[in-house]
Amino acid sequence: MPYSLDMINYIAYLSLAVFSVLLIGLLAAYGDFKFGKISNKLVIVGLVLGLILLLFSVLTGALTANLFWQALLNAAVALAIGYALWHFDFWAAGDAKLFFVLALLLPFRFYWRSFLPIFPSLVILINVFLPFLLFIFLQSLLLIAKKILLFFKQGKVRAQIEERIRKFIQQIKINYLSYLGVIAVFGLIIVIFQLIRLETDRFIGGLAWGQEGLFLLMLFLGTLSGHIAKNRKLVLAMVIILVLYLAVKQSFYSGNLFFDIIKMTGNSLFYLIGIGLLGWLSGFYEKNSQNRNLHFAFWLFLGVILTIFINGTVFLLF
Repeated sequence: MPYSLDMINYIAYLSLAVFSVLLIGLLAAYGDFKFGKISNKLVIVGLVLGLILLLFSVLTGALTANLFWQALLNAAVALAIGYALWHFDFWAAGDAKLFFVLALLLPFRFYWRSFLPIFPSLVILINVFLPFLLFIFLQSLLLIAKKILLFFKQGKVRAQIEERIRKFIQQIKINYLSYLGVIAVFGLIIVIFQLIRLETDRFIGGLAWGQEGLFLLMLFLGTLSGHIAKNRKLVLAMVIILVLYLAVKQSFYSGNLFFDIIKMTGNSLFYLIGIGLLGWLSGFYEKNSQNRNLHFAFWLFLGVILTIFINGTVFLLF
């Protein structure tokens, strides 16, 4: 059965896009390993190439105008999220720009098993961070095991344990207000987030971003809380808005609003424990690892490869 001209053009678009996204990702990963940075020229080339491919696909009938605008919206959201992750020290500026270009280049065809309408490239983000976090987790466990072995080899175990416990307690005494502040702000953010979910349940539920997407969102909110805790005026404004909202909402709410909030927040306990553990392991890895340059371009490249082969998130493998 012969292919139509539109189908041939679509296959050509897919082939060129996949080749381009893999080439840009590979060159970026190589440059990150070799020089410790991602070339701006490479980012510009990828951006121009992505726009040309999209325009070519529309003009030849490979993609509809609606998909063209969806692709641009997806890339714009990727740029905004990349900027936010850079602003809150999740990754470097070059990584944010590379993610934007990769999101622009990769066709929607490779998201179909985990599709988020407004931001399909969330799939790439999940396929980047979950393997990355697993790597950090395993590397941290290995470092901890080495520390424990070295600890017992040095002798005087009881004295060393007592010294470590003393230093830990001293650190808690010195910084307990900061710790409590971050925990309180994180709890405040979680409550506000759960209220937003309660108000927009139909919309957010329709996004179908899955438990892994929620975990990444909670991870981002956890990091965000550390920055917000430093701004007392912002925290106070959030508390006032929350109290006013609860007072007004309860008068119109048919059920027990406070009970529902506690129940929804309790369902986030898994995320809170996981985020706390990952935060501690990340800090431990950063302090004790000799190789602190994680070359995030490689993880972005890996995330794209996983997305192409799985057509969804890595959770679909289990």
